Amino acid sequence: MRNLKIFWLIVLCMLVFNFSGCGGSADSSSSDNNSNDNNTNTEIPNNTPETYNTAYVLDGDWLLIDQEILIDDIVYTNDASLTMYLVEASINFSDTEIFDERGISSVDFHESWRIFANADERIYLGIQSFDISEQHMNMSKSGADNWRCEFYYDTYKNVMNINIIQENMITITEHRAVSLNNVVFVYDNVMTFKKKVN
Repeated sequence: MRNLKIFWLIVLCMLVFNFSGCGGSADSSSSDNNSNDNNTNTEIPNNTPETYNTAYVLDGDWLLIDQEILIDDIVYTNDASLTMYLVEASINFSDTEIFDERGISSVDFHESWRIFANADERIYLGIQSFDISEQHMNMSKSGADNWRCEFYYDTYKNVMNINIIQENMITITEHRAVSLNNVVFVYDNVMTFKKKVN
């Protein structure tokens, strides 16, 4: 009788083991298949190679080559909006150093705008300059020849993105917060610059 109980216990254990399997093989293979499907495009933007020597290209003076730029309906106060026409812009990079996917640079950035308040009344506020002078800029690579740049000591922590198009041409996309008559407002802008030949 005792041997019969042991026999049935062994049979029961074998049945449980056979039907339960090892527990992970089916899930593992399906997750492997999924991971292979997801990894068909594993390229990380930061790993894309540079076309240009970024530090060499950036260092120097750059002048705006776009025509006059208009930014309309900027929220200024609850009672007023702004219309701005870009008159001139220039930027200088110096002491640029690149360390793989990071970089630093010193920047002087000048913009002059002809500004009107309230599109209907067209109140002329004059030509206003929004400058970033002698600023330290931290750079993070966001793709081939693309860099996200943060102004370290800037009051409003402004950010701009640089896209190197050619050795002598760049596009700058900026998201700026500036102050006019003690009112802070924000605008977005895209400009194309050509490197000044010394």
